Amino acid sequence: MKPIVAILIALALPAAASAAGATKASAAREIALAKPKLRVAASMNDQWTPTVAALKQAETAERKGDFATAQAKAMRARKLAELSIAQAMQQKKLWVNEVPR
Repeated sequence: MKPIVAILIALALPAAASAAGATKASAAREIALAKPKLRVAASMNDQWTPTVAALKQAETAERKGDFATAQAKAMRARKLAELSIAQAMQQKKLWVNEVPR
């Protein structure tokens, strides 16, 4: 679990920096990019609850006009979804090693 935490921290830093100049269009674009990733993760039965929460926070911030927060939260949701997809794919390959023969 520790490598995942380090990855999340590393991913959060650029997201916060790039969200500083956010506009309504850029926030909407990030939300639109995040949604398909979340659907893929859900279809693989590996959607993380923080991912869903981050997308909801992004959509709420966008409705309130806080585009910097909306963009940052959407970027976080997308990255978390990508990590959960990678985890699901890895587990799909590794489960074979766990099955007793």
